[in-house]
Amino acid sequence: MPDIPKAPTVQCHNDLGSGISAAYQLSTSKGLIIPGFADRKLIDQAYRCLYGSNLPFGISWIIGIQTLFSAALLFLFLLGIRNRFKLK
Repeated sequence: MPDIPKAPTVQCHNDLGSGISAAYQLSTSKGLIIPGFADRKLIDQAYRCLYGSNLPFGISWIIGIQTLFSAALLFLFLLGIRNRFKLK
């Protein structure tokens, strides 16, 4: 009988809080595009919570791609608002 894989944990490394809330916080801060809107201390805490002391190389690529994708979606959203109200 094969082993049943365990469900992913929701606890942070070093018991820094909830992993799910840290993931939402990190995703929201990266989606804001402008770094001034997100508190750097909270972002660092979310990274430590999710990944411990070392950030995997693949995760840094995913974060960069998410930031570019968020910027493109925000641009398209604002362009849609401009076209909807015919702002010039």
